[in-house]
Amino acid sequence: MKFGQALNFNTVPEWKDFYINYSLLKRLVYEEEERAARGGGAVSRGRPSLGERACLFRSSGSTV
Repeated sequence: MKFGQALNFNTVPEWKDFYINYSLLKRLVYEEEERAARGGGAVSRGRPSLGERACLFRSSGSTV
């Protein structure tokens, strides 16, 4: 079982709203890694919006 699936599977219902949005975090990490590999150039989609960053700390509702 992958980590994202395990995280979603083992979610405690009372705490679900406080879990990190692993799917979004994983995407942001991969984009940053890609940007760094290209020599620090800006990624095509730009920086994550404030809403996206805030969503990191809400339940993703999906598995990876």
